[in-house]
Amino acid sequence: MTPRVSVLMPVYNAADYIAAAIGSVLRQTYQDLELLVVDDGSTDRTEAVVAAITDRRLRVLPRPRGGIVAALNAGIGAARGELLARMDADDIMTPDRLARQVAYLDRRPGVVACGTDYELFGSMSGRVRMPRTPAAERMGVGT
Repeated sequence: MTPRVSVLMPVYNAADYIAAAIGSVLRQTYQDLELLVVDDGSTDRTEAVVAAITDRRLRVLPRPRGGIVAALNAGIGAARGELLARMDADDIMTPDRLARQVAYLDRRPGVVACGTDYELFGSMSGRVRMPRTPAAERMGVGT
């Protein structure tokens, strides 16, 4: 079955963070997804950490080191979903992120992209809010 959303996660040497990042994607309230982890030539324990996670929605694309743009392009080429979502290997998705973004896009068929607020954690902290203006709304920003 083809998933509605393909989540692209490029990764390079993120063994300390990737399990939490993957878990946050797989625990989404919106379940019609695939997660493509593009391992961009990691030399740490990333491969073993990812291999220990068993979920039919998870696909791993190993590749030689080429950088984040090449890794994302590989993920785009392998994606089966109608919609693409972007995720870093050291980030955490709130449980309803994809549900809210898919609903937003469904309500506004003319919108081709949307983003999200985010919180910084670790050595940095705080919340970054995206613009919520009429112009931003027309561009699909901030909702």
